[in-house]
Amino acid sequence: MKVTKWAMLIAMAGGLSATTASAQTGLRQPSTVMRTGFEYGSYYQASAEQPAASPSDAPAEAAPAPVAAAPGCTTGGCTTGCAPTCEAPATCAASCGCESSCTSCQDCAMECPEGCEPWRLFACHQDPECGPVIKGWVNAGIMGNSDSPPSRFNGPVTFYDRSGEAQLSQLYLIVEKAADPTSCDWNLGYRMDLLYGTDYRFNISRGLSANDNFTAKWDSSRFYGLDMPQLYIDLAKNDWSIKIGHFYTIIGYEVVTAPDNFFMTHAYTMQYGEPFTHTGALVSKKVNDQLTLMGGVTFGWDNFEDVYDNLSFLGGATFTASDGNSKLAYALSVGEEEVTFGTVSPDDTRFVQSIVYSRTLTDRLNYVFQSDIGNQQNANGTGSTAQWYGINQYMFYKIDCCWTAGVRAEWFRDDDGYRVAPAGDYARTGQSPNSNPASVGGFEGNFFALAAGLNYKPSDNPNLIVRPEVRWDHFDGRGVNGQPDPFDDGNSDDQFLYGVDFIYLY
Repeated sequence: MKVTKWAMLIAMAGGLSATTASAQTGLRQPSTVMRTGFEYGSYYQASAEQPAASPSDAPAEAAPAPVAAAPGCTTGGCTTGCAPTCEAPATCAASCGCESSCTSCQDCAMECPEGCEPWRLFACHQDPECGPVIKGWVNAGIMGNSDSPPSRFNGPVTFYDRSGEAQLSQLYLIVEKAADPTSCDWNLGYRMDLLYGTDYRFNISRGLSANDNFTAKWDSSRFYGLDMPQLYIDLAKNDWSIKIGHFYTIIGYEVVTAPDNFFMTHAYTMQYGEPFTHTGALVSKKVNDQLTLMGGVTFGWDNFEDVYDNLSFLGGATFTASDGNSKLAYALSVGEEEVTFGTVSPDDTRFVQSIVYSRTLTDRLNYVFQSDIGNQQNANGTGSTAQWYGINQYMFYKIDCCWTAGVRAEWFRDDDGYRVAPAGDYARTGQSPNSNPASVGGFEGNFFALAAGLNYKPSDNPNLIVRPEVRWDHFDGRGVNGQPDPFDDGNSDDQFLYGVDFIYLY
């Protein structure tokens, strides 16, 4: 890694921060870039990038003493951020806990888990003197395939890609000290994520856990290995944030971290149409309670090093309606990337954008719409531009405090057979072309996928999530260079999957 490149990243991030600040004096920005993800009362109570602290981890405190009323206040005043407000200070109420009168899912409706926080292995980590936040989860499950392919690969479906085999998908660890965006002074935060399990294969980055051809660089077996998907510092002040290091992308709706997804499998859009991680600098600014802007420079898609000797742009914006029931997010990445998978040259411009719209329809029903468009110039060195695009739609219905039902309908088109399971694409298939029959060549055409599932969270155990799912995939198109059908080891253009996994938070 060249020191000059890091110096350039930091300088550009600082310059962007200063320029935006001078144009929008007094505006505020959160410390983390929040996804426009489905927030149905997240079991993890946290975003994929910067989880919120769990109140039950903190030691009990006495009720705060009354403070003097702010000017113009008729009730007790309090200080929020840098300015006094007229909101009365919160008092310490008795925690509902899991010993409340809610003894069953039907009895507690949707209310009991609001007072039940996950148990944490490192219970004292909310005390500043105890050090950083340490938390994580274990995610494991099994996926069946009605075709029972001899190779046991579920075609180009990654994440639970093995048929009839139990998989430890994620043994995940987070070490974090969150920066405070409401502080009047600059303050420093940091975060490191470690992932061990079968999911590591789809998330590795060149120059860190992967070689230049996206083969695993760290010690690993055929399916299991270690990855470090995030390692960054975060500078925050008065709703400004500057993130510098290695971090998850802001593009798209679904994420790598298991507790932040409803389904155990992923959409083709996330698997093949978007980056997983970036390394660089990202500045974000909360303009007001409705609008957040972000922008920065990175080393491109899934690169820990400056492979192409230039920088890519990563940016976007999120807008929340005044009633809080709708959110719209736009994100894009543009820069030089390899035109042939598994190489570091030649390179040409790659562009991808994502639009995510979420809407709370009722107190139980939520809807999410996602649309992605991407292209690669000079794809495979042919001089032509490859394109991919698609639409995902999600509907979630909260049955009661324990059960939520969801469906996902997806259409993803790989216009030129460039993105889905191209030859040698270890980062997406995790295997060599001879190991997974679906990883030889590409698939030019339309992928349709329909998934339905449930999320179960026991009313007396907020640490546990169980996710049963059924999924149907269909391909309408042709294989590149004589590639057979993508499913059942090349013998079928559709497949039916069924499985279940669990997530246990610690």
